[in-house]
Amino acid sequence: MMISDGLGPASVSFARTYYQYTNNKPYDYQMPLDTIHIGQSRTRSSSTLVTDSAAGATAFSCNIKTYNGAVGVDPHKNPCGTILESAKHTQGMLTALVATSRITHATPASFSAHVTDRDNENKIAMQQIGDNPLGRSVDLMFGGGYCYFLPKSSKDSCRSDQRHLLNEAKDKYEWNTVIYNNKTAFDDLPVDPNILPAISLFSFDHMAYEIDRVPSKEPSLSE
Repeated sequence: MMISDGLGPASVSFARTYYQYTNNKPYDYQMPLDTIHIGQSRTRSSSTLVTDSAAGATAFSCNIKTYNGAVGVDPHKNPCGTILESAKHTQGMLTALVATSRITHATPASFSAHVTDRDNENKIAMQQIGDNPLGRSVDLMFGGGYCYFLPKSSKDSCRSDQRHLLNEAKDKYEWNTVIYNNKTAFDDLPVDPNILPAISLFSFDHMAYEIDRVPSKEPSLSE
């Protein structure tokens, strides 16, 4: 599943037309997004006509409507089973989250955590590495936002406590690969299932927009 957060048909049409015009492509030229199946949902939440990405993503991950700000919980604040948890724990499948936002941001978090307030990214990060009743539900996490995985005493941290979640991931929750702020190490990863479970976080906060991306620091989405 690919979620282009906040993107709609008008944005896709604009991007396609711009690319066709600037690259002298024919009017029927298709972009990669045009070649995959797409779907739409009624995005209102249980609490308001205008959703936020937490409630919107929880509708995708749990197949329920919930209130704005809810991450993987129902309107009564009870955890709801996510599609990733089902794939991992009932089907034995490998699972992955790849985001250009913070990995703890509402959209990816709604597939991998259960909190009553999307701003509780301290707790989201804890749950994502495996500190929750089900244990680890994700085998691969690539994205931004390493600040929520580092202890408060670190200059790159935005946590409110001293937990070093990247160390915990490796030492306590048996992640085989843990990388942050190191594009070279990411580039050197072999295409080998033995690297799993794997975390690679590329930026303090959200990753850069493609037009602003520095290739030596952050991979592209296709990479």
